[in-house]
Amino acid sequence: MTAVPREELFDVLAAIAVVPRYTLRTGPDGPGWSTVRQLCAADATTDRLIDTVARRFAIGTPRVAGSFTIFGYASRLLGPVVAALATRGVLLDVRPDRVRWRYEPTDGFQFLLTEPAGSRPLDDRDVGRWWADLIDGHLGPVVDAVRARAPGAAGMLWGNVAASVAGALDTVARTGPTPVVDCGPLLDHGPLAGAGTFTAHRGRSFYVRRSCCLHYQIPAGGKCGDCALLRPAELRVRWDAALEA
Repeated sequence: MTAVPREELFDVLAAIAVVPRYTLRTGPDGPGWSTVRQLCAADATTDRLIDTVARRFAIGTPRVAGSFTIFGYASRLLGPVVAALATRGVLLDVRPDRVRWRYEPTDGFQFLLTEPAGSRPLDDRDVGRWWADLIDGHLGPVVDAVRARAPGAAGMLWGNVAASVAGALDTVARTGPTPVVDCGPLLDHGPLAGAGTFTAHRGRSFYVRRSCCLHYQIPAGGKCGDCALLRPAELRVRWDAALEA
């Protein structure tokens, strides 16, 4: 891999930040930010986070709160990471020791890169190693910690992570420049493999999960557009609406 010059890296971060909620902040650590290690300790910090998520969405059961916690964390972290790879060919360095997080009750997760860095892969093997480190070394301990405090099916939580990746791929396809890297294979890694499938419909590819995030169990909630509980006819109605939006 080759390092991305700092000025170019900040250009990449600025370019992906035009997508709503794809902002990764940069700068020194400070009050209000927590380390990933603190979250993965599965103690009071983890409990406070899950409780805050539960209050925000009026969630009454721990496993639903745990599901929303992982979905929020994964989508806010992986969205910009996948966008940077797909549109700029850059592997952002989001190793746990370089990332800080906080949860705002009105806006959800925010992430801070204390030592912004990125690289360009020389081949697919570089991408595979980087992705394995991110999923297994960063997301894995977060999933384990949340699951330890708010027990829920591992397949559901990893389904949330996979859906976050699929959502980022869809966002890039709809709103970003032409992808320079095929990121589809990212969903073949480890716990993400088999979490869902892509289906072609009217010239566009739609992801369908094999698990449910339990969104329908919150007040005013419902089934998501990729939900495993939707019948094929219901999915086609959702897809048609997305195409016509």
